[in-house]
Amino acid sequence: MIEYARRFLVLFVLAALAAGGDHNEAVARLRAAKGATARAQAIAGIAAVDSPEAAAYLTKLWNTSHRALPKLRRDLYKARSKVRRARRKPQKRGDSASEIAVLNQKIAVMDGRVSTIELEMAAIVAGLESMKAPSVAAWMVSDGLRLAQSAVLREMFARKGGTVAAGVTALLDRIAVARNASELIPLLRALKEVKDFDPDERLPVLLAHLGSKDWGVRVATAHVLAHTGRVEAIAPMIRTLGKQAERSRAQREIADALQALTGQTLGPFPNAWKKWWRDNEQAIMDGKVDLELDRHKSKARDTKKLDQGRIYGIPQQADRIIYVFDRSGSMDVSMRRPRFLDGGAIPADDDEDSRYDAASRELAAAISRLRRDTLFAVVLYSDEVGPLHDELVPATKEAVAGVKTSLERTGPSGSTNIYAAIDYALRLANVHPDAKPGAAKADAIYLISDGSPTGPNGKVEDPARTLQAVREWNALQRVAIHTIGIGRSHNAIFLRALAEQNGGEYHAVLPKK
Repeated sequence: MIEYARRFLVLFVLAALAAGGDHNEAVARLRAAKGATARAQAIAGIAAVDSPEAAAYLTKLWNTSHRALPKLRRDLYKARSKVRRARRKPQKRGDSASEIAVLNQKIAVMDGRVSTIELEMAAIVAGLESMKAPSVAAWMVSDGLRLAQSAVLREMFARKGGTVAAGVTALLDRIAVARNASELIPLLRALKEVKDFDPDERLPVLLAHLGSKDWGVRVATAHVLAHTGRVEAIAPMIRTLGKQAERSRAQREIADALQALTGQTLGPFPNAWKKWWRDNEQAIMDGKVDLELDRHKSKARDTKKLDQGRIYGIPQQADRIIYVFDRSGSMDVSMRRPRFLDGGAIPADDDEDSRYDAASRELAAAISRLRRDTLFAVVLYSDEVGPLHDELVPATKEAVAGVKTSLERTGPSGSTNIYAAIDYALRLANVHPDAKPGAAKADAIYLISDGSPTGPNGKVEDPARTLQAVREWNALQRVAIHTIGIGRSHNAIFLRALAEQNGGEYHAVLPKK
């Protein structure tokens, strides 16, 4: 480690001397820049210097915004909550419409301010990710991880550091001493992406993290152990699998990691894994069975009792689900022959299915396929969020019927404020940074949309803003976010990125020819 630190210091000094002038000029351009676009370009200019000094400056810039945003976001959310309450309460005194109008004006100003900061943070992330110099990667895993104040930067720095040999050593050292989930999960996820590292010395440390109190740490550790290919990890992983709550996400993911390591398709059934290990342990540990050659020879377990069907082709595996449903005006167009005039939606004819009608039926059918003890909630959104549930409820016949009735009564109108919808859903799931401390209340979100993100005023906004915010809110990926795009006008690039960045699947629903 001393030799590594000495080499890194030499690299840092040489890079700073070589690029110092360019860095200072780029920083000066940023300080003089006016407007979001100019500042984003200036940030890209700093990143183009590709030196540890530039990376340190962008990290400091990120941290400043990261400290300022929480209160601004809380104030924005509170204002939106006031609007929802004002719309629900009876007009006993005063002018409710006037009250809502004033609140919406304040929301527009607050939302614009928050959006500006989030877009700048998105530019910083893009700039840091674009830096490729080995000296920068070395700085990220040595000093960068120490300076980073968010899981987003920690994971990025760890991934970058894993591209250089000394960085892998530093990453393993940090995993050995890390104790809290917000640090460990990003580091473990990054380690899983390292193509080649020797786990021998660190295997006891990794095995110890299987016993973490945090299920996210246990899952991330299981995936790293599967990545190592070490048979010594099989028995501890099977023991850990047996301690997880039945049908929980932790149980499913640890079973997936075991399958990746062993090739056995035994599903999330601890007893099946225990029996397989009793029958094969000696031969595997003696090297008489090559797991690579023995893949998929086991008989897959019957998973019918776990099956909850699909929604638009995406499996509903979780037992705590939030559906985020688009009821914007464009959902009123025909599913087969969508028509627009001057930017406005032309409603589907009476003998045609609208996007809203088709998606409503699919949602109701998907909920009806859930087990009765599965918990769910439905959140509708357009300009604002209109939740059908303010907590997750069992998927009883009465609850399914209630969703159908509410969807029939509501109908489409307004724009597509995906930012506010996911903000609300992640708070409902109790994984949002502003949520009260405690266990997550949901495992998966299914977002349905036929458009591109808009602000509360209906204007189309940069999708990078929503991607950046969700990346922070769900930094530890406590919830998988699946996305479903309806019609050809949906923003496929955005919805695909949202799913990929949050451990989910993306599916496009296009009109039939």
